[in-house]
Amino acid sequence: MSKDGYETMGFPLSFYRNNPDPVGMAAKADNLYPWYLVFDFLFAIGLAIGLEKIFRLILRKE
Repeated sequence: MSKDGYETMGFPLSFYRNNPDPVGMAAKADNLYPWYLVFDFLFAIGLAIGLEKIFRLILRKE
């Protein structure tokens, strides 16, 4: 993976992106997107439930 100099957190949406040398602490707060964080959390829960249902379906058929 290429390094572009930014810290990025979150999948499928990036809820935090930060330049390595921000001007001040306010710059860090501006780079946080709380709704993206909420969506990422709900996506993770949905993915876990979906994978569990798929595995149960596969194991039940055998």
